[in-house]
Amino acid sequence: MENGREARKDNDLFFTCALIDYIARKTKNTRADVVNALGKKRLDKIYDLADIYHSDNIDRVSEDFIEEAQIKKGNFDNVGECQYAIPTHWDIGKVYKRLIKQVSKKEKKNYALELYDLTTLQKEASKRYGFSPKQTLNIMQSLYEHHKVLTYPRTDSRYLTNDMTDTLKDRIKACQNGSYKKAAATLLRKEIKASSRFINDKKVSDHHAIIPTEQYASLTSFSSDERKIYDMVVARFLAILSAPAISEQLSVKASINGELFRAKAENIKQLGWRELYEEETQTKDTIKAGNIPVKGKEYPVGTISMTEGTTNPPGRYTEGTLIDQMDKKGLGTVATRADIIDKLFNSYLLEKKGNEIHITSKGKQLLELVPEDLKKAELTADWEKKLTAISKGKQNDQKDQNRVYARPGQRQRRDDLQADGRGHERVPSEYVTRLLRRAGRAH
Repeated sequence: MENGREARKDNDLFFTCALIDYIARKTKNTRADVVNALGKKRLDKIYDLADIYHSDNIDRVSEDFIEEAQIKKGNFDNVGECQYAIPTHWDIGKVYKRLIKQVSKKEKKNYALELYDLTTLQKEASKRYGFSPKQTLNIMQSLYEHHKVLTYPRTDSRYLTNDMTDTLKDRIKACQNGSYKKAAATLLRKEIKASSRFINDKKVSDHHAIIPTEQYASLTSFSSDERKIYDMVVARFLAILSAPAISEQLSVKASINGELFRAKAENIKQLGWRELYEEETQTKDTIKAGNIPVKGKEYPVGTISMTEGTTNPPGRYTEGTLIDQMDKKGLGTVATRADIIDKLFNSYLLEKKGNEIHITSKGKQLLELVPEDLKKAELTADWEKKLTAISKGKQNDQKDQNRVYARPGQRQRRDDLQADGRGHERVPSEYVTRLLRRAGRAH
């Protein structure tokens, strides 16, 4: 590393001297006059930032320092009297080279993402088109009930059951139109086999993932918004049945003046399912096989630039990211989350500014008034979990009543509560029954 630092110092000194010579020739002054005009402070600056300045156009760099130091035109004949040549911008650039230390290649198979459940579809439709969760659900409901081209929307599963394997080709035929005609035709020519990537009986509860039905889709009968949601579902369905995308992952390590730099890129060998998302999956970090650097070989450095940035706090929730967080934290169900968000807007507890969600002054007041425990997502998630277990007969509702308590230190009317001897007040059974009935889960 010590040798690397010394080499870098030599290069920086060379550039500083070269720039002095360039300015001297350009202004017809002696080098001594240029050095005196620039002064120690500017010369130190040139030396310290040589690796940055050298990557810029030397004519532009010299002009900046001529103007800054107010170097006037002289009458010294640099070439005739001193017979020295000034290095050009390209000559200076040749001093800075990168030596390829390591090139590693690794083949990678990339499979399509899982099929849609309602929450994932709502999240992506919000990000892509700005649809609210409620709007996406209503569009899905129309495609399911009216057009009959997509399956039941209110599902929390991203898998299919094994007995659906035989229906897959009929579903592909039904969406063999529009921009998916070629992809569908390719899939119909091969055998469709069940795969654990999309077939799993254990991961399907009440309803399977959202996919096309066997009903042929008449695209001209769809509204613009219906077409967008339909295309999202069809693309994901065809993608998961398609071949994987295969790429060669490249990792390059290079040494520039003793400093180690790393770069990564990929060389696409087979597009596979990515053909369905060709515009979305294109990346700048792709290179052609002929441009892969060779280990041990030196290459000239084109440009060196330094960028500065700041870290930002996490962004505010959008409707898409909020419903995703509700799903992760177990708040609501796949059928109720859109309505919960809608109710918060209609109650003026939340408001939208552009795509971002902000809390209103009314919402802030509510948070100040309610008990601390009721603000915790974990409490509501726990209730949801128990209510779901009761609705499926996996937990006794009478037994669960004894676990729902008023907050410690809080006292409701004595005739509404029964002491349970543990420092809490037990909520009366009729209240729990009403709670279950409202949730649609009372027996």
